[in-house]
Amino acid sequence: MDSFRLNFETAIGYTSDVADFLASSHTEIMVDILHFSPPCQTFSPAKTVAAAMDEDNEACIFCTRELLEATKPRVVTMEETAGLQQRHEEFLFATIHSFVELGYSVRWKLLNCRDYGVPQSRQRLVILASGPGEPLPPFPKPTHTSPNTQINTTISTALLPPFRTIHDAISKIPPHHPDHDIQYARSRPLNRPTYDPHTQARTITCNGGENYHPSGTRGFTYRELACLQTFPLEHRFCGKSVKRQIGNAVPPMLGKAIFLVVKRALERVDGVNGGDYGGGDGSIDIVGEVVEIL
Repeated sequence: MDSFRLNFETAIGYTSDVADFLASSHTEIMVDILHFSPPCQTFSPAKTVAAAMDEDNEACIFCTRELLEATKPRVVTMEETAGLQQRHEEFLFATIHSFVELGYSVRWKLLNCRDYGVPQSRQRLVILASGPGEPLPPFPKPTHTSPNTQINTTISTALLPPFRTIHDAISKIPPHHPDHDIQYARSRPLNRPTYDPHTQARTITCNGGENYHPSGTRGFTYRELACLQTFPLEHRFCGKSVKRQIGNAVPPMLGKAIFLVVKRALERVDGVNGGDYGGGDGSIDIVGEVVEIL
């Protein structure tokens, strides 16, 4: 939350344990969008052994219904590891059942981050749900494509730009930029095979994943990891857990694609200029306050 406040000085944010949040009064809350990103380590395809936090992480999934009842959001978005659908369908369907029982319409889909300008080959499960009488937003259309594939958009005859690469993401970082300590990265040398930087990275995790610099001689700097997650260069981080903050984040470009279609769907209902799916950014800041539920 300190990093959030550092970058969004005029926004209002709270950090709350989910139990404390549910115990507080919500009679005056009006929620347009409620977003869930429960801890994904328990459901990750990369996980092969039980961990101490598994029960707590599973409990986060099952608090969905209580949060919906407490806040009654117009639209719900949820982002999780692809493993929730691939290996833990019982938790996925329990979550969907909670939505449906409360009158929400639901759709879910595996989205590949590279289709939305993220230079990673990374699948994420995205769930969209809308309350009674509210529009169910569509999934965002891809904004990027394989350089070997030609796709004409419905808006123009222009081709979608190619998938962004590691080189695209890190080549324009200025020297001595904050969190870009190359000397520190070199102080922990690697001896790994070189590889083509004009490819996508593997999934960026809270420890960096299996990623390393294309030179094979070092790991990525924090700033390089942040750029691979599509944080803008001006985004700042604070605290000792910078790599964890970066790896645990929803890639901003994926989040932007999702929330643009949600925003436009609500604007169409509310009669706000710019609510057409084809364009326009409207004039309402839907998210006035952010509640980070741990």
